[in-house]
Amino acid sequence: MKNDNRLIPFIDIKKTTTNVETRLKIFRKIMSTSGFYKVANVKINEFENKSLFECVEVTVKNKSENEVIELLNIVDCILNTNEKEFFYYYYLRAVSIKNLRDSLYIDDMYVSISNCTKINKKIIKKLIFAINEDIEYLPIYETD
Repeated sequence: MKNDNRLIPFIDIKKTTTNVETRLKIFRKIMSTSGFYKVANVKINEFENKSLFECVEVTVKNKSENEVIELLNIVDCILNTNEKEFFYYYYLRAVSIKNLRDSLYIDDMYVSISNCTKINKKIIKKLIFAINEDIEYLPIYETD
């Protein structure tokens, strides 16, 4: 990702990107292994009228609930339909990128998403400035 520090001179883009990637990895692991959440089955042609927040039901109250709900609300606001589809299958349903590329049979239909890596990078790029806790700032005075 090419960064122009003249546009955002006080933000450390590398550390912020790492923070967002870490948040998404933890989110994916929580959604796929914890058992605290139930993800509804959504057909790929229903994403234009459906929010991701509606797809997730809390089955067991837990400490991560506020962060999960906050992330889903942010994602609903900033992602387009294609990115929401990828987010749903990759982060909520924990389907691998390889399976998404190879047309996997899910919920009585074939799901195939091309350019998965590119879509994932776009999602990360959009989330870099959407979550205040993940933004890392450069030191005011740098010493060489």
